[in-house]
Amino acid sequence: MAEDPIPLDRDVTSAAEAVREYGLGGGRTWYAGLRVDHLRRGLTVYRVAHDGFDEHVRSLVSPEVGLDVVDAAHTRDELEAMRAQVWELRQPLRIELISVPAEGDKLRVVVDGSAAKTQREFDRRWPGLTRVTRGKIHPV
Repeated sequence: MAEDPIPLDRDVTSAAEAVREYGLGGGRTWYAGLRVDHLRRGLTVYRVAHDGFDEHVRSLVSPEVGLDVVDAAHTRDELEAMRAQVWELRQPLRIELISVPAEGDKLRVVVDGSAAKTQREFDRRWPGLTRVTRGKIHPV
């Protein structure tokens, strides 16, 4: 059996779990997402700016774990609500996939059709909230 090229660090994993739990619970008003980097032993937390959120997140992460707190345009809750609205158009626009990015940026939408046409439609409905690409998802 091959060894994992980047071993998981317990401190990083614990910090990520604590931040994610807070972000999806009491901090959900500001939380956008989280990226974990075991190689550099750190976390990047994306949130809509809020000093209280930042302070609480810092209290959850031990000093041995690197922490970057980065501004996000949208919270995870906002993007999840938008995802549900976009998904309702899946049939007429041939939507294959919608993903919510950890960094709180635009929804990523994959369509089996004209990406440009779909992007124009989304920009009309929800300006600046989606990034559309063309592709086909094949079930395995």
